[in-house]
Amino acid sequence: MEEFVSRKQLIIYGANGWLGRSALSAATSGSLENTFDDILLIGSKESVLKLDGTSYHIHNSRGALEHIRNGAVFFNSAFLRREYLQRVNETEYIDRNNEISKFALEILHEFSLASFINISSGVANIKSLNDIYSNPYAQLKRHWEHRFEEVSRNCGNAFLNCRIFSMTGRYINEFDNLAISAFIKTSLNGSVINVQSPYTRRTYLDAEQLSQVLLNLGQQEINLTLDSGGVLVSMEELAKTVLEVIGLGSLEITQMKPSSDYFGNFAEFNSLANSMGIEVISLEKQIKKTLPVFSKFTES
Repeated sequence: MEEFVSRKQLIIYGANGWLGRSALSAATSGSLENTFDDILLIGSKESVLKLDGTSYHIHNSRGALEHIRNGAVFFNSAFLRREYLQRVNETEYIDRNNEISKFALEILHEFSLASFINISSGVANIKSLNDIYSNPYAQLKRHWEHRFEEVSRNCGNAFLNCRIFSMTGRYINEFDNLAISAFIKTSLNGSVINVQSPYTRRTYLDAEQLSQVLLNLGQQEINLTLDSGGVLVSMEELAKTVLEVIGLGSLEITQMKPSSDYFGNFAEFNSLANSMGIEVISLEKQIKKTLPVFSKFTES
């Protein structure tokens, strides 16, 4: 007789975003394939997402409620990035993010989940209100990860909180302030990559590998707060590697500009990935995987 394997529903909240797409890709390929018997996508609006030749329906929040099952794994990546503060005023930014997060809180209260996976940010770990990162984004991230953990504990489901740092991947966002994005775009244009903090270190991790690890942990219903892992490199090393992969552009180091260094614990995440048979891909491969996102910059 074939062994019965219990399979769960996966809910991806924030499915319109690059992390939501990365989670969907991880859930439908590789070692996670067929792990979930149903994947429910929730976004800011009802739409259709095309991924690797397959079309997926994205529900808006209200329309998704009737499809949620008890025992689901909830992957929460819904949040307006810090860059949106350039588009809306601070009050609107706070209100919109609170509205987004309150829906996730409603799910926690109304349904018996197996696990709640919360994607937070490394800046949530900074306690000083005088720090340059202590803006509404950092404060909201801190507030909601604490709130989600508190409610998860009261509701009896596992809570997994991951603070992400610099990400790479097929669906990475195109904001210029992320070093890998800015460096790739500059190199593709054949321009000079100007590095002002050559010894400042950052970790870079493929978003699909991040999702794969978190979804594995979510099915194990583990309570944990961890930092995303990956490859730890200096800004100078990152720029040189981008230039080597793309073969265009040049490097210029102008000054030693003080900059906050990486302050997370990437080793724990990497160790967990290794225990699952997941080897963090090299920086070169991460750049090559991210490169197609910016292909439009090379079009005539």
